[in-house]
Amino acid sequence: VGCIAGNVAWPLRLQMQADYVSASVIHISSGCVYTGHKEGGWTEDDAPNFTGSFYSNCKTMAQALLAPWLDRSYLLRIRMPFGSQPHPKNYLTKLRSYERLVDVRNSLSFIDTVAKVAVFFAQNSPLPGIYNVCERGSVTSREVVDLMGLSKEWVSEQEFAGMVKAPRSHCVLNTDKLSRLMDIPDVHESIGAALAAGA
Repeated sequence: VGCIAGNVAWPLRLQMQADYVSASVIHISSGCVYTGHKEGGWTEDDAPNFTGSFYSNCKTMAQALLAPWLDRSYLLRIRMPFGSQPHPKNYLTKLRSYERLVDVRNSLSFIDTVAKVAVFFAQNSPLPGIYNVCERGSVTSREVVDLMGLSKEWVSEQEFAGMVKAPRSHCVLNTDKLSRLMDIPDVHESIGAALAAGA
């Protein structure tokens, strides 16, 4: 119930309230609506294809319900967020805490970048719609672990599937649309910045 309330009902209610003052809304959503490899990465125009978790299904539902308003509002989709401060939701903190990992390639979102994008959109009002808000490029979990100087036990994707309660989304998002508006840092550079700051 909480997942639906926070990820479907609340964004929709907020958007409907904004109608009273004809305001645009910047929704922070998720790119965990895709899984699998696609040449060039999944774009904003691709239909969601991941139904393996209740959370992802809620995000897909919210995207569909908000569609009528995306001619004036924004849906910013982030992926596996990380920051410069240790936190249970920080992807880098999670990697430190897990004993066993699976080596998969993903897009990542540095929360500093997400904040800058949100401010840019609020101040400049670019073309409304859906935007993938991730660092430029992609990275594997093994690459990140190496950058962090960690030693981990690695398992196969099949073994990993048996270790988790629900399937996980693994995907790379295309950031060309956002990059035409502003300079987006390379994912390796952003990871380095977060680690240098104490992550």
